[in-house]
Amino acid sequence: MNVFMVGCLAISFAVMLIGGIMCLVAAFRQGILWGLAYLFVPFASMVFIIKYWSEVKKGFLISTAGCCVFLGLLFTDPHTRDMVVRHPEVAAASAANKEAEFSAAIEEKRKHLSTLQEDLAKVTTNSDVQYKELSGRRNALDTKDQAAVHQFNVEAAAYQKQVQHLRQLKQEIDAASTEVDDLVSKHAAEKKQVVIYSTSWCPACKQAKRYMDGKGINYRDVDVEKSPEGADEYIRQGGSGSVPLIVVGEKKMKGFNASELDSML
Repeated sequence: MNVFMVGCLAISFAVMLIGGIMCLVAAFRQGILWGLAYLFVPFASMVFIIKYWSEVKKGFLISTAGCCVFLGLLFTDPHTRDMVVRHPEVAAASAANKEAEFSAAIEEKRKHLSTLQEDLAKVTTNSDVQYKELSGRRNALDTKDQAAVHQFNVEAAAYQKQVQHLRQLKQEIDAASTEVDDLVSKHAAEKKQVVIYSTSWCPACKQAKRYMDGKGINYRDVDVEKSPEGADEYIRQGGSGSVPLIVVGEKKMKGFNASELDSML
């Protein structure tokens, strides 16, 4: 979260607080009991707002506006949003669902690839048989026998279609095999834990995080200046004072290089 975002959050929170104080002052103006009830009694504030709407309207609207802006700004930051919304149990369930979806997709592609390979084996066997038969008949063909020549040409044309089908099957198998490989690679990348040790002022850190956000890569961001535990973790990972340090599984990269990160993933 950058300095501008933090400043905007602070301002919106201050507006929300000012509106709340205005509501509290309005409650105490109606009486000490109303003020104490507003502070300490559950739902008393709602009763007061409804009963004395004209007196409390301005403070309530200011507080509501500040709250809306604060939440809106908070949820525009992806990492903050994930921390707020994604309860560990929800995150674990989401990861399990994602794992199951990956496994199902890979299995489906593999079944499709297996079916294509079986079809290829059958077509290849039939083509070999047809080729041998046509070769033998061509050598013994009497070119003066027009009916025999015509029949041979019909069967030869059918054989050519079989050959085209064979080529098409090979292309489909190559494409399906590539899809399986891509899914397996993506699955492996998703399972690796990606951690970036960074600071708020580091340009290369911001560039690396923008790149990973653009690629949809899940990562854990550790600010080594704001988190003492993160700083200790950074040192244990071999950090020597420069950032970013990006860790992917057992692989580590000091600084940021997009192609090297892709290779690590």
